[in-house]
Amino acid sequence: MYQTQHKQRLWLAAAILGVLLLITGCNSTAETANGNLSFSEDNNTYLLVTDANEGRCKPLLFDGSPWVHGFGERVAITPGKHVLSCGTTVTFNVPKGTVFHFKHWQPSLG
Repeated sequence: MYQTQHKQRLWLAAAILGVLLLITGCNSTAETANGNLSFSEDNNTYLLVTDANEGRCKPLLFDGSPWVHGFGERVAITPGKHVLSCGTTVTFNVPKGTVFHFKHWQPSLG
């Protein structure tokens, strides 16, 4: 009898936890020095630049080429190491299947 009640309580606790995780959406965002990463819905890799470095982004360069997209626009990119330049230069890595929200112009260390 005791084992049956114990199993029922464990099952109930697991069910409640599962429902809570579904409701809250399991936070899958990681903060970095320059923004945050989250998983993309389609397993592609994206970049959103949301900070204009206090208006000093003329021009904004992405991997040495002019950034022709708007601020806050989600743009497909290749995964890996990238460089943004805009009054300062920042190097960052974007893993495959993620969305990187670039928000802070903190210079790269070393």
